[in-house]
Amino acid sequence: MSGKQTTGAQAVGRAFELFEAVVRDGGQSSLGEIGDRLGIAASSVRRYAKLLLDRGIIVRIAKGRYAGSEQLRAMLENIDPLSRLVAVARPILARAASLQSATAHLGTFENDMVTYLVREGTPNIFTREQAQLEAYCTGIGKALLSQLPKRELDEYLRTPLVKLTPTTIVDGDAMRRELETIRRRGYAIDDGEMEGGLICIAAPLAETEGRICAISLSYPSQRLERLEIARSAKLLMKSAEQINARVASMT
Repeated sequence: MSGKQTTGAQAVGRAFELFEAVVRDGGQSSLGEIGDRLGIAASSVRRYAKLLLDRGIIVRIAKGRYAGSEQLRAMLENIDPLSRLVAVARPILARAASLQSATAHLGTFENDMVTYLVREGTPNIFTREQAQLEAYCTGIGKALLSQLPKRELDEYLRTPLVKLTPTTIVDGDAMRRELETIRRRGYAIDDGEMEGGLICIAAPLAETEGRICAISLSYPSQRLERLEIARSAKLLMKSAEQINARVASMT
């Protein structure tokens, strides 16, 4: 029984090898040539190719030559390049939120805004997944801005910043100094800059799929007096290290 399972697993693996090779080759080589390079028997090559054709993920483009199909291309367009990061980060952020009785977020910089990809923890924060907020007045947004190249940051700061609360930073030079502090310290603090009384601590993540990302812990106003920023920041940066390490191990 175990031998049959192993043989079946090997067959699936070989079929995937053929599939990957056909797609990468793009029809430059014949199916037989690809099979020879992979060391797959001709009968198996024909069987695997028929399966892939029947599923519509490869197409015949000439006699004996095949390539990835439009159906395959459409399927790939639906894959979020940050889906792996989201899957890794979610349980780590859920644990951090639980330990701190806070709301944890994962966000990315998109069209000069913060797009929230993960939200875990307490329900009494107004954020939601896939929503967007301004970057300059949020902890996670400032953590993202601190990762921008100088040219892109200068471009971002050319747009006037609106003062939402008494603590919102709207002066460009003051924001540059704030971002330098974040780079040096390793984390950002939003001291009621988006909403009065709401505090947020945020830390950058390693770049993923060419996108800058960050995580944060947000605390409602009633917890301000009990908040120990240094301890929360230490937990958050440890969470960032765990996320970075797990994503890196999957590449």
